[in-house]
Amino acid sequence: MFKLNQKKIENALLLLMCVGKFLVSGRATKKISRLDNILVVHLSKLGDMVCTTPMFHAIKQKYPRSCVYVLGAEPYRELLRGNSDVDRYLGYQSSIFKNIKMLKKEKIDYACLAYPNFTALAVMYLAGIPTICVPQVVARFCPLETKTYRFLRRWVLTAPHDAWKYAPREYLRLLEPIGIYTDEIKTYLFYTSEAENKAMAFLQQHEAVPGRDFLVGIAPGAGHKLKLWPTERFAYLADYLQEKYQAKIFLITGPDEQDLVEKMMASIKPTTKVINPKFSIEELKAFISKLSFFVSVSTGPMHFADAFDIPLVVVVGPADEVTQTPRGVYSRIVKPERKEAAIYTMCTRIFDYEEARRQAESTTVEMVKEKIDELISLIKDKK
Repeated sequence: MFKLNQKKIENALLLLMCVGKFLVSGRATKKISRLDNILVVHLSKLGDMVCTTPMFHAIKQKYPRSCVYVLGAEPYRELLRGNSDVDRYLGYQSSIFKNIKMLKKEKIDYACLAYPNFTALAVMYLAGIPTICVPQVVARFCPLETKTYRFLRRWVLTAPHDAWKYAPREYLRLLEPIGIYTDEIKTYLFYTSEAENKAMAFLQQHEAVPGRDFLVGIAPGAGHKLKLWPTERFAYLADYLQEKYQAKIFLITGPDEQDLVEKMMASIKPTTKVINPKFSIEELKAFISKLSFFVSVSTGPMHFADAFDIPLVVVVGPADEVTQTPRGVYSRIVKPERKEAAIYTMCTRIFDYEEARRQAESTTVEMVKEKIDELISLIKDKK
């Protein structure tokens, strides 16, 4: 209760500071006279950040001389390392005043916010950025659009974000005020030569050769626990892929998912060999780029595989299958029977728990096997 009240007090003070700023400087909708420094702010999760990479690319295509800044969570700095579309990554700090000071120093000409976030919007406004554009979610309720966010949004430019449509395309609408109109939604990730060398050394250590062996990554974990598919079903798929396709299986998990590893290892057959590599984000990008095939729930590593055009099968469970799941020729989505998803991109806080778990658990192994066989057959036909 104290933390909740403290947050309300902080928001109230921040809003008062913005009102004072407004009385002096007015709206952040100034006529754009130069675009030397362009900022994209995204404080959401790993996969969401990958989905914003088409924005960086679009800016560099239109304004190659501009400096593209990205403000995001510090752990995701590594995610965008090596991306030539990003000139500077700014780590979002816990201190609001440090963030304001940091942005003031960079003299940003235009800034946009990918996800509704009152604090981030207030920081941009108080930093004196002359032109700001933020999303206005349409078509569905979005709990991220708080009263304070909606109030402050009146003083900046807005772009509609249709919560029913593909998120990477909707993000691009934030660039229309600076004359960027594109439907190019390809996501981009890069990695260093050091990361590639480490990934290749790991594969060599386990006698796995990209291009020769059928290397399959399985990612059973998810940041939102409601998306989890029963671990024993992933174990069954590992057995199946190794027995039928002689696949070499690599279990892709995060540092806090050891329980999933143990459950899966306990469920697979003794004859099935599963390797669980431990990589940094930078190394994981390089490693996933070397795989032949990927199977996962809707989670961050899924977006890594998509960015590197790795054939993948996604068990979406209660997650929305439209707004963020891959759309490539070599992507297959497995979803349960339902009227609509229990969880969607702009609303991960309000949901029916029982319905979400029903959707997660009602996806059968046979449904996933069918998509795996279909996709592998397509790959073989193409070759």
